[in-house]
Amino acid sequence: MIAGLLQPIKGERKLFNNVNFITWNYDINLLASIKTYFYPKLNFEVFIAKINSNDSCKWVIDNQITIINMNGYFYSKHLGLLYNLDELNSSDVLKKIIVGEYRSPSFVEDAELVKFAWEGNEKVGKIASDKMNVSDNVVVIGYTFPLYNRLTDLKYFNNDTLNNTTLYIQDPNSKTVAEGVKENFGIKKHSESFKSIDDCDSFIIPSNIFKPDTLRYSFA
Repeated sequence: MIAGLLQPIKGERKLFNNVNFITWNYDINLLASIKTYFYPKLNFEVFIAKINSNDSCKWVIDNQITIINMNGYFYSKHLGLLYNLDELNSSDVLKKIIVGEYRSPSFVEDAELVKFAWEGNEKVGKIASDKMNVSDNVVVIGYTFPLYNRLTDLKYFNNDTLNNTTLYIQDPNSKTVAEGVKENFGIKKHSESFKSIDDCDSFIIPSNIFKPDTLRYSFA
């Protein structure tokens, strides 16, 4: 997907359009892919420090890509010590941090960090909805709008945030999901600007991001 968003210009890292990723899962995979193309020589820790912004749960890459992590962002100095612990499974260690089995004060502080980004932080939701509001295309990939997230999703998917955008829903059951979004979220959009994509063999990249009259190509 990242390769498809990049213009084929020799010696430059330039996207066809600025892109915002509002992520719920697979954040590490996304960050790793972007690092491969933009900063291949940096190790991951240096890369994360370079793109970190002043806003919690937000990263900015070359003023072209913004990543908003709705699952929150958790980093602890203890994670670097996992290999020195008796536990071999890092997920088990994180679970113990969450439930407070590690009683030291610093571990207790870490437990407070493991939560969804929007919990007690309305700023994250505002950042996400603002990005959607100024986007020409909003592409929803593999998200089924579960009932338990309804009140949260209503803040991001509504007539205001989706005004003047084309909404794509990519999912094996995209038509059912799309109809549910229209009905449950009160979205009154013309059918041409509300698209369901059943094909999940590759990521959808809207064709209107390609503007041949403004591009210059330089192939290696």
